[in-house]
Amino acid sequence: MSKVITFSTSFMKNHPKAGEPTHFVEKIIAGMLQNPAMKNHQSLCGYDNLALMDCHLPKSTTIRAGKNWSVGDKFSPRIWSGRPYCSPQKQICDDIEIKRVYDFKYNGFFWINGNIVSTSELITVANNDGLTLEDFWAWFKKSHFEGQLLVWDERIYY
Repeated sequence: MSKVITFSTSFMKNHPKAGEPTHFVEKIIAGMLQNPAMKNHQSLCGYDNLALMDCHLPKSTTIRAGKNWSVGDKFSPRIWSGRPYCSPQKQICDDIEIKRVYDFKYNGFFWINGNIVSTSELITVANNDGLTLEDFWAWFKKSHFEGQLLVWDERIYY
């Protein structure tokens, strides 16, 4: 049985781009279309436009609070059809399998599996998450965060 992960369709209110679209749905689908192992995924829920392959920052990872995920778990990627938590969810595509799970921490510095992340590595982490480095920093400007970095593209390693 898969778990649900909802993705934001717009930047949150405390982000400098508050209210602007994240384009996470298109970025997730673009990442799937660019991945030979996922290109023939059962259902892209109507998002089979090859123009998505030109997406600047495809999304093949997500970062979630807690320690709730393991390699091999599947998730149902969804968005809210309207106001978050007050509207039905819409499934983006069929369930996706998690290929790798990394511990992720922010406490003024970013850490993956207990190792501090360099600026060049952080750019890669942000881009794989479908964000620019600036947007990634703004997303995690909290003073402390602990969770997991989930990867569904088998070509991505940290």
